[in-house]
Amino acid sequence: MTHTTPVRGLMCAWLWAPVLLSLPALAQAPGPGRPAGAGVQQILFNETLRVEVPPPPAPGHTAYLSFEARIEAGRFRSGSAAACAVTVNGIPTSLERLRNKAPYYLYTHEHRVFWHDPSRAAWVLSYYPWDNTTKAGGHVNRFVLDVTDLMQSADNVVTFTSVYLYGANDKPLEFRKIKLLFNDSFPRSPNLANTPPPRESRGLAAFRKRARGRHAGALTTLSTELPFRPEVGDVAPSRATRCDFSFELVPSGRMTVTVEGDTYSLFSSIRFCGEAWRDIGHGDSPGQWERFGMDENGFDAQTSEVAWRRRVAREDSHLEVRDTFVNRTDRDQPVTFVNMVDLGTVEDITHFRLAGRAQRHFYACTSPMDGRQTGATPVAYVARRNSAVGLVLQDDAYRNQATWMTWDAVLAAGDDLFYLAPKSSYTVVWKLFPLDRPDYYDLVNAVRREWNLYQRIPGLFGFVHPATEQRMYEDARYKTPETRAHFVKDTGIQIASACFRYPGTENQKRVLYGGEPVDTHRRASAQVLEWRNTVRDQGVDVQVLPYMDVHICRLTDGETLEELRERFPEALPLNAWSEPIPYRTGWLYCVLPQLGNPVGKHLMQLLKLYMDELQFDGIYLDEWDHSRARVSYGHSDGVSALLDAQGQIVRKVGFVPILAKEFHLAFTSELVKRNAVIFANQFDDTLAAAQLPIVHFAEPVAHDSYLVDAALFSRSPLSLHLKPRCNLFETVHELLKRGVLTCYCWYYLHGDHVLKRCFPITVREIRPGVVMGDDRIVTCASGSFSLGHAKPLRAYVYGAPEGLLEQTLDKARRTPKGHTAIDLRLTDNQVAVILEP
Repeated sequence: MTHTTPVRGLMCAWLWAPVLLSLPALAQAPGPGRPAGAGVQQILFNETLRVEVPPPPAPGHTAYLSFEARIEAGRFRSGSAAACAVTVNGIPTSLERLRNKAPYYLYTHEHRVFWHDPSRAAWVLSYYPWDNTTKAGGHVNRFVLDVTDLMQSADNVVTFTSVYLYGANDKPLEFRKIKLLFNDSFPRSPNLANTPPPRESRGLAAFRKRARGRHAGALTTLSTELPFRPEVGDVAPSRATRCDFSFELVPSGRMTVTVEGDTYSLFSSIRFCGEAWRDIGHGDSPGQWERFGMDENGFDAQTSEVAWRRRVAREDSHLEVRDTFVNRTDRDQPVTFVNMVDLGTVEDITHFRLAGRAQRHFYACTSPMDGRQTGATPVAYVARRNSAVGLVLQDDAYRNQATWMTWDAVLAAGDDLFYLAPKSSYTVVWKLFPLDRPDYYDLVNAVRREWNLYQRIPGLFGFVHPATEQRMYEDARYKTPETRAHFVKDTGIQIASACFRYPGTENQKRVLYGGEPVDTHRRASAQVLEWRNTVRDQGVDVQVLPYMDVHICRLTDGETLEELRERFPEALPLNAWSEPIPYRTGWLYCVLPQLGNPVGKHLMQLLKLYMDELQFDGIYLDEWDHSRARVSYGHSDGVSALLDAQGQIVRKVGFVPILAKEFHLAFTSELVKRNAVIFANQFDDTLAAAQLPIVHFAEPVAHDSYLVDAALFSRSPLSLHLKPRCNLFETVHELLKRGVLTCYCWYYLHGDHVLKRCFPITVREIRPGVVMGDDRIVTCASGSFSLGHAKPLRAYVYGAPEGLLEQTLDKARRTPKGHTAIDLRLTDNQVAVILEP
């Protein structure tokens, strides 16, 4: 669909530029490009507004993209959301290009909202009306981006794509006054001078600039197709992860890996405080060192102040690289480094995933300060036609601090947040997984084996709501012991979790999280205990877990923020302005649990209340790795600091997953001593935490959420159903296509349904459409399925729309190895569970 819209520039005006619009096949009105009054264009979720623009007057001439944009959300007329990806000639734009206003605006006096969300690669748009002048100095809906380095001599295209998940039907993004400017005389907000204190590290500035600019990788188009296929052939347990690859370490320090005839080259750049960059493996020599020695297992590079020892171990499935840095001085020593993989040519690359997400282009420049994706899933995957590689970061510092970048056909993982304390050492660990076929799930299963990510999911989990009267929750409608017990049996819930709700003196029956006084939790427990006891009195043996968020505290019973700071001294994470971090302004704040600090001690007492006094069966832990505070600018974790462009320390900081690691280990140990059932939302950002016996699940709002991708690398590939109301069996089917199982959030299946036979399970292997455990297989694909033994098998087949049992199949055959196999032909709306009868 093509619409012609008059669009004018300043100084060098261009007129009547065609606006080209990409529409999904099923898009409904209002569609992109359809007038919405006053020259406004609208797009819905996943739609793209495409604008052709002319070249600048001369190569290198200044060029600015100017536009106004907002979210039309009906009665919502304030606030904002990450909503729009903006590209110029295929290159994504981000915050460093903003020129007409400060990088953030004040939503409230303590809530600053930045105009770009790196975790979504999206610009933040507001709900404010077009004529609002109260926010951002009157520029709340106005954006001017410096795009000088992205312009071409011809065929320039700007795209605006909606990533606003709630705009699928009736909440469009609106755009107007799209202009290309060729001078800097545009209006500016009075708040432009409001620069934030240091909150990002600058040590990789030159690398980031290269990654964000025009390069061949950013211009290539890759497949993002879901790898699920309805026919999977023969499926049986595959324990081996061996890959036949060759490895060579040459005198310059360069490493080469060859698999299926494809060669991958690995090299590094490093800079110590006050010194120039040194390159390892870039050319014929290892760079300038006072001492440098190499053997077949690695090298030792030294200066008078710092030593770097690299050891490379060839394992059956991968290379493990261990870089040990030693600070010989009596002062802090920042170490900035980048490890790179040369993938050949851009034309060789067919598929690219970062933190599980399939990328349409070979483009990346991430931020470790915002979002949890790369910390929880520190994995990149690149496929060529005959082979693939996975780059995996393992140690606490590297996986949390890394900036992932690409340029041309190079994949890079850099770190400009790392430092060594005086007279200390630290070992950075990263791994390269060569794959002898381009199959992402081969990497998933290899990493799961390497990290021992196998957790038994003991039963079907579901939330219940005994402390609320909201009738949107089905279980809240049942008040008698008989109806409650019937609900639990009919839905198949084996492990239930519920929140404590407490009105407080503010008379608002809100949830209790974790940081509130222990006695407050005790007083609020009655309704959940009563629900548990009445159901059990009916002979239903359901396990009940109270809700807890160890990173959050609600202000209740008159407590003020200042009193909270007094109750938990030096135990609240701080933002870059050295202020406590609100989850909800005015009444809900982030806290920092550490072993032995006031928050950690308090939570240990709360654990004793839940487990010893109230006799719950375990605990459900929300936001387990961290809440809204990923980084505390008021704490130091001993390895993290913001650096300037010269690699000097500007400010020490602490990543909450590192700061809280010892608490996580001790808290879980106390639960394990009590044989507790432990479930958690979100995933682990340290390898030590990933070894804890916790069942993790995702909490997605869409089937293709990054949280679903992260679940593949968790101890339990499990997800709640989608938070928006939709067909639950369809969600089970869609998540299974991605290799993830489903449990309940707030609506349920009933009767003899599929989820009743999915659990208990310890997931050993994952394929698109197939989840394989020790004693069962769950699949939505057709094929021949075996558990690798000679015992009888039975398949239970379930169908849409309610996920109920449709047929049972016992007819099996013997494989050439003497194992039992059962052949299935499933339709595109069926799921089967195969197990021993």
